[in-house]
Amino acid sequence: MSTPHDSSGHLSAQHVAEEPESPAEREKVESLAEEPHNVTEDRREATPPRHLAASKGARAQPAAKRALIGFGRFWWEFLIGDTPELFVGMLVVLGAGAAMVAVGLRALAWLMVPLLVIAVLTASVMHGRQQR
Repeated sequence: MSTPHDSSGHLSAQHVAEEPESPAEREKVESLAEEPHNVTEDRREATPPRHLAASKGARAQPAAKRALIGFGRFWWEFLIGDTPELFVGMLVVLGAGAAMVAVGLRALAWLMVPLLVIAVLTASVMHGRQQR
């Protein structure tokens, strides 16, 4: 029993799903089957997308520097992201809470920190509504 693929792994002309009706179609199918198509060579010759071509210089950096830059970008995006006012607001709330605890107003800190968080979130929502 013969396999549908030739020695190079390509489909042979005799195992095409439908038999071509005209001689011109038959020649086309046979020529396609005879000329192997190498996808890896096509990929090497193709030009990379702009975002990859621009980042080629970044690959020349040492791995430790790339890792450190990536780590910093992750935390910047995670903590600050699209709303830096929330980050600053939370720093103020945590600072105020720590200051209250440091001066001995622990009970007041337990009350004020949640209220300050609500105030910061409300201010952020109001700011977002004004920008729309």
